[in-house]
Amino acid sequence: MKATDDAASSPAGTALVRRLGPPESAVERATAEVRHSILSGRLAPAQLFSISELASQLGMSHIPVREALRRLESNGLVVLRPGRNAMVAQLDRRDVEAIYRMRRRLEPDMSVEAAAKFTGASIARLYAILDDQWRAQGPADELWMQHCSFHEALLEPALTPWDRRILNQLWHASERYTRIAFETFDMSDEDWARRVERHRALVDAVSSGSAESVRVSVLQHLEHSEQACLAIFPSL
Repeated sequence: MKATDDAASSPAGTALVRRLGPPESAVERATAEVRHSILSGRLAPAQLFSISELASQLGMSHIPVREALRRLESNGLVVLRPGRNAMVAQLDRRDVEAIYRMRRRLEPDMSVEAAAKFTGASIARLYAILDDQWRAQGPADELWMQHCSFHEALLEPALTPWDRRILNQLWHASERYTRIAFETFDMSDEDWARRVERHRALVDAVSSGSAESVRVSVLQHLEHSEQACLAIFPSL
């Protein structure tokens, strides 16, 4: 949908988000649902939307919705505007370069530190994640959760609470681009097998016991992902 200053509502009969049920806090639920709508493309880049309409569709008051949007703004997914509208952040190749620049500064060192603390059993668990969870394709949201869980498991022994906060912010920001670059996991069996093998190479490096192998493997993985994300821009 093309954004205009007063085009703040969805097309007739089209819900921007899904109505939510109880369990977590209203802010957490609203954050998760709006993030899902952006990452899945239901809310398109540069699309304006009404905060009051969003609150109504979520079945909650404006207060938790505004707080959720502030969180998403800090993740680079939403731009809050004066008044009662917000806009989905546009896709920007400079964001991709900045995100991956930060990831290259953090993840290789964290991976080396984590690898030194892995036991044989924890390495076997990493291989099991690949073999069990990535054996077959499935719903995109589930596969992205598995993907994030895998990368978090690779770093787990080295992560502090602050590391986790910063990395989660970077991972959420990069996921928006990787979903487009890798076609939401809708790929051929051969492409799928290559993707799994690229992740297996990370575990092989950890298993080798070589800090340099771990560092090089992580840097190569990040480089491949960044280039795939940058390649989407000529087609946008």
